[in-house]
Amino acid sequence: MQLRRCFITIHWKHLQSNQIEEDCEENWRIIFKQICDKVVRSDDYEAGALALEMGDELGRIHIQAYLEHKPKRLQTLANDLGVMKTCFDIVKDAKGSWDYCSGTGKHEGKFAFERFTFGEPKLYGSKEKVELNDLVNLIISGVEMRAIMVRHPYAYCVHRDRLRKFSEDWNSRRL
Repeated sequence: MQLRRCFITIHWKHLQSNQIEEDCEENWRIIFKQICDKVVRSDDYEAGALALEMGDELGRIHIQAYLEHKPKRLQTLANDLGVMKTCFDIVKDAKGSWDYCSGTGKHEGKFAFERFTFGEPKLYGSKEKVELNDLVNLIISGVEMRAIMVRHPYAYCVHRDRLRKFSEDWNSRRL
């Protein structure tokens, strides 16, 4: 499986064993800079937001990152950054991930030791998962297909054929 974007949480245990000897802020700043340098120097990484932060619950320093890149396998991403595959998550909300790591939007003012952003994010996908039954209810409510396409383009692409048939049946009351 190849990904075009990823969300990363890098804890001490995710680092290759020889990278740093001690889990302290100074060493984390060095690792943070190294990772930022790697993604900026490579043409494979198109946009990213990284934050060096401390966890609220346990007080552990770690790196959070959202990256958009050319299609890559998890192992390739891990090798690129010098971390283990287990620190990668699939992005569920691209804009929310970007905002969180960059400290923007509703995350503005959230503490981080350092933040770094580069490139222009495309933010593929939608943060809202629109189900077929939601779209059907819109048609029943009288919303035009064009309006559904504009408001929910991804869901429209996925369910277009079913929606068209349902809309035709519903509007002509053929049963």
